[in-house]
This record gives sequence, structure tokens and C-alpha cells, in this order.
Amino acid sequence: MRQTVRPDRVILWIAREDKDSLTNEIVALEKFGLEIQYCDDLRSYKKIIPSLLAEPEAFIVTADDDVYYWRTWLEELVAAYTPNSAEIVCHRAHRIRLDSEERPLPYQRWGMDEGGKVASPLNFPTGVGGVLYPPHIFHPDVFRRDIYERYCFHADDIWLYWMARRNGGMAKKIGSEREFVSWPGTQDRALWMENVEGGKNDEQINSMIRLFGFPK
Repeated sequence: MRQTVRPDRVILWIAREDKDSLTNEIVALEKFGLEIQYCDDLRSYKKIIPSLLAEPEAFIVTADDDVYYWRTWLEELVAAYTPNSAEIVCHRAHRIRLDSEERPLPYQRWGMDEGGKVASPLNFPTGVGGVLYPPHIFHPDVFRRDIYERYCFHADDIWLYWMARRNGGMAKKIGSEREFVSWPGTQDRALWMENVEGGKNDEQINSMIRLFGFPK
């Protein structure tokens, strides 16, 4: 809400059962333009799936709710987008590294925060930095809740990467490596601990490969 580029809408998606947990400080932001909307508990998918359904023609920029963002964060994403391209823009990405059979190596062997500044099928956007998605970037299966809940419910980044690649989309990372500062207390049960340290990312990546192949 303090960005140098003003978005058309700022929407906070909350699971219906969590409505009573909203603090007065958050609700007060509605006076300044924040929209609080409610949906099914889709875990981390809440930040994009309901918006894709509601605004299929819109550019959607996702922002994780557990880190601080600098004032030019959105301006930089918007400025870096190439008009009329199947291009995703992100502040942070990993570089997928492949084995001799051109299959992804284990997640922890990827190039962390090394995604190039040119769009590539091997650039893997990570949501923590914020990601700009142009309209129609995803394969229609992006809405298949029966699939992502069963095979990829802990890692929306993995699901969105596969759905974009199946539709010809590629990502580019902008800017230099940046340290992202978390809000106090938000990392006590952070999802990345389970996915990275617990190996769930590799489980979900392997599920995507079994279902859809690896879209080189």
C-alpha cells in the first residue's frame, strides 16, 4: 500500500474458518484500500487461485505475507515485464540443475537464487520474492484442485512452475541477490522447513514428473 506503483487492487485472501483470527490492525487497513476476501482453506494457494478465478484477464502479482517488501518492489516487477510475452517476472528464482538424462537433480542441488535475468525454462520462481504473472500464463489444469491437493499441496511454487511451463511460460529473475527479512515469529512453522529440509519438495517434484513429465 506504500508502493511507488499503485496496484489496481490489493487483496488479502483468508480461509473462511480463520476469519475470527483477523486482528483489528489488519481490518483497519480496509480504510486505506485493502480488500479482505474469504475462500476455502487452500493453504499457500490462497494467494493466487481465487484471484485467477475472479480476474482471469488481470496481471496478478503475488506477495508472501511473512516478509517485508521495499517501496519499489512492484515498480521493478512491472518495469521488467516484456509486453505481450509469455514471461513471468520474479525477484527471486532458483536455477534448476539437470542430471545426465536431463532430469532435475534433487532440489537442494539447484542453484539457489541464481535464476538468470533472461527468461529460461530452467528458472524456477520462488514466491517469497514476489512474482508477476501475466494473463493466461497457466495451463487450464492450474485450477485442478483434485490434483494439486493430492500431489503438490505443500508447494504452490512447484505447481505454478509446472502449469506455466506446460503453457509455454518462462520466468526471468530481476535484480541482484537480496536478503528477505521475515516478520518476527512467522518462521516458527514455516513451510520451507518441511519442503526443503524435510525433502517434501523432491517428493512433489517427482509427482509432477510422473503426471506431466519434465517440460524442458
